[in-house]
This record gives sequence, structure tokens and C-alpha cells, in this order.
Amino acid sequence: MSKTPKSRSIAATSEGLVKVRQRMAELEKPEEPEKKGWTYEDLAKRSGASIDTVKRFFKGTPIDKKSIFWIVQALNLDIAEIVDPKDLNPPTPTTTPTEINWREICNQVLATQHLRRQATAQQYELKIYVPLGLMERPKTPNPRRNATGEESPPQKEPELQIVQTYKDDAFFLKVIAENHTEKRKHIAIIGEPGAGKTTLLGELAERLAKNYPDFPICIRLADLRSSTIADYLLNNWLAKALQFIDFEAENVTPEIRKSFKQLFATGKVWLLLDGVDEMAATSPIEALARIQEQLTDWVGKARVVLTCRLNVWDAGNINALTNFDTYKTLEFEPDDVDEFIRQWFEEASQDEKPCFIYFVAPLFLNKNL
Repeated sequence: MSKTPKSRSIAATSEGLVKVRQRMAELEKPEEPEKKGWTYEDLAKRSGASIDTVKRFFKGTPIDKKSIFWIVQALNLDIAEIVDPKDLNPPTPTTTPTEINWREICNQVLATQHLRRQATAQQYELKIYVPLGLMERPKTPNPRRNATGEESPPQKEPELQIVQTYKDDAFFLKVIAENHTEKRKHIAIIGEPGAGKTTLLGELAERLAKNYPDFPICIRLADLRSSTIADYLLNNWLAKALQFIDFEAENVTPEIRKSFKQLFATGKVWLLLDGVDEMAATSPIEALARIQEQLTDWVGKARVVLTCRLNVWDAGNINALTNFDTYKTLEFEPDDVDEFIRQWFEEASQDEKPCFIYFVAPLFLNKNL
């Protein structure tokens, strides 16, 4: 990569701030989709800028140019309408596609997306990995014919059965290892609201970023709106990544887009899609069908891990994503609850620094759900 140029501080115009406030009033609250209106805190979480930076931005105080871009992109606005165009001097490109360290870029973008979620007000950092059960449904026997040649009434579908269990890190190690074998498959993590689906996705992304030569790319599906996954990657995601590729560059060049598409051909891209149930679709069936239709061409070369609410995934027993292994979140086991309590009190007794609590929910695999 090229050397990062010096940062410049710029401020939003008064007209730009009016547009920002109007946009924030229109957006659904991240944790309460039935309500509208983002707060400064919501904008800080979505953009990756600090709350102090967001407050200075709304006061019209010049802030770091990178933070301006993050704020505007989080709101899906045009930067040229928010700041004075004369502050956006188009630079001469200094980075060529061959110099881009895509792994570093993916990790830097990922760090701004805040997939981790606090579980308690005390913010203690506890990592609890509950057992995972690999489950599958036995095949239904072929219908038999009676003496008159008529088929017997269909039998009740067999119950799901656990065929293998996973403890501690076994799930992550299995899923990541399969990315380098012929067994690699797309994965769906389904469960009730608040069951830990997004946190689990964040844990997987964090492990890929730290310990493996792979490329995690996360998309919050609610942000797609009317865009396709491919369009979102080439425009929205790359626009944010551009600040790490070449800080002074204002536009994603065709060469960068070409290099990005070629990255998917390596087979090491993990496309992490969070919240199928939050997509703009008329029905769960349409949402799932749109995902299936869009996992083609260069995008389809990535390994996909998505999260979805149970009622959406299994709506009407019709699911277009038949090429996904399905993992469902389960409740904690008694031993895990005991371990959680033990760790919590251990952290509480050493409460000298701010911490965070992370939950990774238990899952089971249902290949035919």
C-alpha cells in the first residue's frame, strides 16, 4: 500500500448539517426498527467515529476528513452535499491495485462495524462457548402401497437428531478449516431475536481477521435497501474501504473494482450477511429468494455465512437457500451458566478496568430444515 497521506480537518456546511439531521430523522433506530430517528450515539456506532467527534461535527467544528466520510457513508448521503466542494480537491491516485493489501483493508473496515454487543451494564469481558449439536433429519421412508395398489398415507416427518456435539472452539475450528477443503459450504445461523446470532458472526469475523489468511467482509442486510449485494460491495463497501486504501482518493477507480472482484476468485473471501429478516422485502420467501439470486457470478465465489430469525428462515417450510447448512441457536446448558457466573464474579472482584461481555450462542446443524 502507499503511504497514508496527512489528514485534513474539514467541517460540514450549515446546509449539509440540515440534510444530515433530516436523514437521521428518517432512519429506523438500530435496536428498535419500529421507531424512527437516530441519536448521536446511533450515528457514532454505525459510522465508527467517536461520540465526541460526532458532537463536534454537529457543532460545525472541523473534524478529521476520514471521520466526515464515515459519518456521511453511514447515512448513505453524498459527501459533496455535506461539505464545501472546495474542501474536496480530487488528488492524483497514488495507489495501484497491485499495492492493495486487501486482508488489511477488510480487517480495518470490519473494525468499524461493531459486531460485538454488550450483554450487561457492567461490561465485563466474558467469553462463554456452549456446546454445539450437529443435527440432521433422518430420511423419510418411501411410501408403501397397500393391497389395492394405493399409496399408504404419508408418515410423519422424523424428528431432528443430534449426530455430533461441539465444545468450546470446535465449531469455529471446523467451519474455518472446511474453507480450505472440498467440504466448504454456505452456512445459515438462525434463531430467535437476541439469541446471539450477530455476536457469533462477529466472533467468526474476529478469528478470521486475527488468525487466518482469509478476507472477512460483513454486510448488514438492512443497509442494502434496493441494492443488490454486488452493487453494495462495489459502491458502499468499497467507498468506505477507500479511506484505508488511499486516504486522499475521492472515487473508487475501475482498476480498484477489478482488483476487488479478483479477490473473490481466490476462494478466501468470507461474505458475512447479518439479518436476512431486516431486508426490504415483501415476504420472507422473497428475501431468501433474493439472496439466492444474488449469490452468483464473482460474488458467488465467496463462502457465505448469514444470520436470520427462525420465523423468516422457516416461513411456510419454503426456503430458496437449499445449499446452506443450517445452525440453530440453543439455550445455555447448566454447566455453562455456572461457568458464566464464576467468570462474572471473578471479573467483578478485579473491577479496575472497563471490559465487555461477549456471548456466543449454542447451535445445532439441521441440513434439511
